[in-house]
Amino acid sequence: SNGGDGGLTITPTELLLLLSAAPAVTTVAPPAVTTTDMHDWLPAPPVSSGAATAAFRFAAAVGSGMVLAAAPKQAVVWGFCEAGASVDVVFRGQTIRATVAPDHATGASTTWRALLPATGASFEKHSLEARSGGRTLRLSDVLFGEVWVCSGQSNMQYPLGTPTCWNATNVNCSNPHTKQCSFGCTADAGAEIASMADFDGGMRLFQVGRMSSKTPLPDVRGEWLPP
Repeated sequence: SNGGDGGLTITPTELLLLLSAAPAVTTVAPPAVTTTDMHDWLPAPPVSSGAATAAFRFAAAVGSGMVLAAAPKQAVVWGFCEAGASVDVVFRGQTIRATVAPDHATGASTTWRALLPATGASFEKHSLEARSGGRTLRLSDVLFGEVWVCSGQSNMQYPLGTPTCWNATNVNCSNPHTKQCSFGCTADAGAEIASMADFDGGMRLFQVGRMSSKTPLPDVRGEWLPP
């Protein structure tokens, strides 16, 4: 969420739980406008209705390549289905019956939610399935580990740089007046960069789409970016 007059809410309670699985990128800086209401420059969110989200599916923030919170926490996976449907989630040989109920945002859609068993952090890639009414949805390349949520304003969409912009002669920022990748310097950056190759495959990012709403929404725009 992003503060403003009245506040900005983009996710229901259950999505906030899931978004702890990855950093999120928020809105970009607005163009010049003649009003102070940021809802005038952000694009309007899609109209939500029960019919639009009734199809059996995962929520936008639940996808292949995601990172979920590791033990001792139990991660939640969730999505949408028809009212009255039964949904089972299969994970590591265990079948878990999901809870089916109206969404926490508007109550107009029906959601399913399943609490996974606590799973230790590692680089092991997991898969899981959600089954309902003869249909099976599959996710792969799912990791469990430490999770960070990033929020802010336009600066949250600025890139860190490109692979060729780094000045190797000032890798540890011994000269604080020399910028790296158009940004400031950070001490001991050389050691951090050297270790990145060991962890890049385990770092995932869920990028939240640019949108706004003055009322809670049952889902969010976004995608998991590959490592």
